Amino acid sequence: MRIMTVHGSKGLQAPIVFLPDTLQKPSKTPGLLWTGEERDAVLLWTAKADMADPVSRELREAANLERDREYRRLLYVALTRAEDRLYIGGWNVRNSSGKPRTAPEDCWYNLIAAALEPIAVPDGDVVRHLCAQEAPPKEDAHEYRTIAPLPLPEWAKAPPPPEPTPPRPLAPSRAALTERATSSPLADDGGTRFRRGQLIHRLLQSLPDILPERRSEAARRVLAHTAGDMTESERDALAEEALAVLALPAVADLFGPDSRAEVPVVGLIGRYVVSGQVDRLVVGSERVRIIDYKTNRSPPINEAEVDPAYLRQMAAYRALLQQIYPDRQVDCLLLWTDGPKIMELSAKTLEDLIEFC
Repeated sequence: MRIMTVHGSKGLQAPIVFLPDTLQKPSKTPGLLWTGEERDAVLLWTAKADMADPVSRELREAANLERDREYRRLLYVALTRAEDRLYIGGWNVRNSSGKPRTAPEDCWYNLIAAALEPIAVPDGDVVRHLCAQEAPPKEDAHEYRTIAPLPLPEWAKAPPPPEPTPPRPLAPSRAALTERATSSPLADDGGTRFRRGQLIHRLLQSLPDILPERRSEAARRVLAHTAGDMTESERDALAEEALAVLALPAVADLFGPDSRAEVPVVGLIGRYVVSGQVDRLVVGSERVRIIDYKTNRSPPINEAEVDPAYLRQMAAYRALLQQIYPDRQVDCLLLWTDGPKIMELSAKTLEDLIEFC
C-alpha cells in the first residue's frame, strides 16, 4: 500500500485506489498578492475582508477563483489513478455543539455524488457504479466468408536452389606485408626490419601536416617516444630517410593539402571482397593518384624488377578506386624510401594482373 498526495500520484496508476479525504476544501487566501504584470507588479498585504479596498478585493477574488480551479483539476487527477476499482470516502469533524460540520457544497465528495446520482445504484449506505472495462464484440461486425484455397506456385513445391558462393575476402596488402630483403639472408637485423618500415610509414603519415622547418624536430621527437630502445644514430637515420622523401620536388603535390593519409578502401572485385588501406591518396578533378610506400633496401631499377605481390596490391587498389571515380584516370605510384625514388606503374601491367581475380 502506498499513501500519496494527489500531486505525488501524477503519472501513476494502481489497480485499486482509495480517496479517503474528499470532504475538505482549501479555503486559505494567499497572504501576499501581486498586482499588474511581472515587471510592474506591486506586492500587497492581504487585508481582512471588511477592510479590503477594491484593488485588494479584486485580487483576492481572482486568487480564490484560481485556487478553486486547481482544486477541480486535482479531482480529475485523483479520479483517473485507478485501473479497476475506485473507492470514494470522507471524514468530517464535529463542531462545538457536537454536530458534524457541514461539508462545503462544492467539495470533491459532493461533486462526485452529484455526478453519480443519475447513474449509480444505491446499496445501503454505499452508492455503486459498475462500468465494463472492455466492450463485448459485435457479432455482426464482420461478414464471415469462405475463402477458396489458392493453388501453390511451382517454386513453392520445389526445393530451394543452391545459394551462390559468397565472395571471398582478400586483403591486397597482406601478400605484400613481408618486405623482400635484398641483403644477405645470413645477416641478423635484430628483428628491426619490419619495425623500420612501420616507423617510416608513421612519419610519412604525420610529418606532411607540420611546417617544413619544424619537421626535423618533430620526427626526432616522435621517434624518441616510439623507438626509445633504438640508438640515437638509428633514429636519426630513420628521420633523415623520411625527411628526404618529403624533400623530393617530384612528390611535393603528393603530400599537399589535397592529399589524405592511410585511407581505407573496400569493395568487390570479381568474386573477391577486397579491403585495404592506401598509404596516400590524392584526388584531383581529372585524375586520382594512389601512393604506396616501400621501405625495402636497394629498390628495384624498373617495373619489371618489382615484386609481383606489390603489383597485385596496387592493381587491386586501382580497380577499387576506378569504381569510386569512374570518370577519372587512376594512377598508381610506388614510393621507395631508400633513395628516395618514385616509380609510376603502367596501367597495362595493372590491368593484366586484375584479370586473374
